[in-house]
Amino acid sequence: VPTNRRANHAGQSSFQGREWCNGFSIGIEIVNPGKMTGSSYSARAWWGEVFSDGSGAELKEIETAEHGEGVWMAYTEAQVDALVGLLEVLFRDIPTLTDITTHWYVSPGRKVDTNPLLPLEHIRARILGRDDPADVAAEAGSAPPVINDMLVRIDVGNDTLNLRRWPSFNPNVIAAIPDGVVLPVQRSGTFAGRDWHRVAYGGHEGWIVARYAAPIVQSDS
Repeated sequence: VPTNRRANHAGQSSFQGREWCNGFSIGIEIVNPGKMTGSSYSARAWWGEVFSDGSGAELKEIETAEHGEGVWMAYTEAQVDALVGLLEVLFRDIPTLTDITTHWYVSPGRKVDTNPLLPLEHIRARILGRDDPADVAAEAGSAPPVINDMLVRIDVGNDTLNLRRWPSFNPNVIAAIPDGVVLPVQRSGTFAGRDWHRVAYGGHEGWIVARYAAPIVQSDS
């Protein structure tokens, strides 16, 4: 639908005091099974198809006040990248756009999309120029390494290690670091029971899982 034409995506809804969002918003649909039943190992979608963690789908059991309880499939890196690229163009070319929100926000109790695994605040931060809450939390939960000029060597057995924008496994991979590369550690912290390092690689700053980065013992000579 052309962006200057009304598309019926939100239905009965309101945003910041304005009713019927279809009349002043652009709807972007992202393919996803939505709320499923089962577990993080195997879940059934509303049309009967079964997804399992062994099929490459990342499934999580989550309950939120807005979504209720369910099993959800994470959005892929390609989906998030495509969404960000589209939003960059829309906000560049349509000056009346001011915010990014979801169906569950404008139509609470009636809609549950997007699902709770979408990194919404990260996307809003990138497009709207705000501080990313995930970056703020990562900074607050970490500290410079106790060893000055600490170096680590990537140890993944001839594979690559994902460099992530934040210390989490949500869709946030920004680069792949080859085995054997030596990197300086900027900060370290423990998040969700797992140790992480923030490093710089290939023009990016991001986080790696510490267990795949062997510390290098430096001599005094």
